Amino acid sequence: MANVSVTHYSSTGTNTAMAKAVADGASDSGAKTRVRIVPETASLDAIATNPRWKAFFDKNGAEPIGCLGFRRRGQTILLLGDRGSRRTHTQ
Repeated sequence: MANVSVTHYSSTGTNTAMAKAVADGASDSGAKTRVRIVPETASLDAIATNPRWKAFFDKNGAEPIGCLGFRRRGQTILLLGDRGSRRTHTQ
């Protein structure tokens, strides 16, 4: 059985939805999957400037946190994130 870890960054939930869809597809193919979101590094003031970002941050504060340092043997890792959109939010 394959192991697939989908580690992602999401400010408003778009990448989280994509990460979950990727994991669902891999799971449907027989893989053992896990989805992890990386910690938010923006300030609360920056997050508050975008209502969608703040709503996502408030809702998902307890999501499992991922990092690149953890990897199981034989695991495929997929990373998702949009640094460009994040940069526009953290001026």
